[in-house]
Amino acid sequence: METCKLNDINPEAYFTDILGRMQSYPVNQVQDLLPWNWRPAE
Repeated sequence: METCKLNDINPEAYFTDILGRMQSYPVNQVQDLLPWNWRPAE
């Protein structure tokens, strides 16, 4: 939560997005889901 806030990301939007994507996301690209690298799914 605090990392999201430090990166000007809405924590609710972030967690909703990544929790839906984590199951099928490639393991070698999981760093893309960290708050400082995250981009919302389109």
